[in-house]
Amino acid sequence: MLKETFELLNRPQCEAYLKRLSLPWPRKADRAFLDALIERHLAVIPFENLNTALLHLPICLDSESLYDKIIRSRRGGYCFELNALFLGLLRGLGYEAWPVGCRVLRRPGLPHIYHRASVVLLENTLLFCDVGFGGICCSRSAELTPNAVTETDYAVFTVSREYRGWLNLHYVPRGTPEAALRPLLMICETPSAPQDFLAANEAMTAADSPFALRLMVQKLTPYGSWSINDTVLTRHTASGKETVTLDSREALAESLHRDFSLEI
Repeated sequence: MLKETFELLNRPQCEAYLKRLSLPWPRKADRAFLDALIERHLAVIPFENLNTALLHLPICLDSESLYDKIIRSRRGGYCFELNALFLGLLRGLGYEAWPVGCRVLRRPGLPHIYHRASVVLLENTLLFCDVGFGGICCSRSAELTPNAVTETDYAVFTVSREYRGWLNLHYVPRGTPEAALRPLLMICETPSAPQDFLAANEAMTAADSPFALRLMVQKLTPYGSWSINDTVLTRHTASGKETVTLDSREALAESLHRDFSLEI
């Protein structure tokens, strides 16, 4: 019964999804293609909260609404949207995958579960996959085993045991002098059902939520992230870091179109 609730896209939907990512249908649903999916997703489909912070539109988490928004309308979304539709793609391509709830470890204390990601089982190995985190993220699948290390161009990620049923994901950014691990996520090892995230989605998109009061847009590039944080555009390029203030609605619209291929 639980597995029947997991998102699942059909062949034409998967083909359209892959077309947006400029990827072919895989010869084999293996880890190499899984990593290519995650990397392309982070580069092409932005993390964004335009509906909540700017357009004042509801966030609908059913698969048809997500497919219409992200694929047909070529928009982005946030974790409950992006990772839900991505799970449908993974399962449509033949991966054995399921949703998991996560706690974001940015501040002291034990936070609520307000992040969603996916786990893929390949050759008896559990792989953590996340295309919907608006910040530092693992740009490939990460082995979900205590003491496992996953290296990317941007950071090194490690996994540790928190308690029964929970694992911690830590990271160290590339190019930083500090060697100490930084906490990122606490990941539940038990699969969730999509409806388990509905209450958190309502809380995150409420009018008084911090997530609704500040615009956030992000994508990953070969040089690092490009992001809009409220009215500040930040781009990492071959020449270094650039920061621009978007001081009008027109400037914002131009940046969304030029830098993130988004239309409002």
